[in-house]
Amino acid sequence: MSQYNPERNAALFNQMSAGHLPGLMGWDAEVKHRDTGKTIALFRCTQMIL
Repeated sequence: MSQYNPERNAALFNQMSAGHLPGLMGWDAEVKHRDTGKTIALFRCTQMIL
């Protein structure tokens, strides 16, 4: 089981950007360490518009 601890996770931040192509929507999210700027995780979500 995972529990959120704000003191432990305070050094992380998320940056998101949206992109659109004809018939496709997408979002990119990047999780970084606040002090070092080091990228910890990258996420991409896409959705096709019918």
